[in-house]
This record gives sequence, C-alpha cells and structure tokens, in this order.
Amino acid sequence: MKQMFKGTLEKLLKAESFRLSSAFSRWEQSWQQSEREKSQNP
Repeated sequence: MKQMFKGTLEKLLKAESFRLSSAFSRWEQSWQQSEREKSQNP
C-alpha cells in the first residue's frame, strides 16, 4: 500500500514540475519578447 502511494506521489510531482517548467518557459518567452519591444521603441 505504501509503495503504491509513493508511486502516485512521484507521478504527481513529476507532472506538477513539468507543468511548472512549461509555464515558466512560456513566461520567460513573453518577458523576452516585451524586453525586445522595449529596446526597439524607447
């Protein structure tokens, strides 16, 4: 029982970290884009 719970927890953590990293990369892209736009038209 404990082993099963541990496996489920690990799956959840992996999914969550994947979700977070993809959200972070999206945020980073939009941030870089706005920085570029700022430098183009001061």
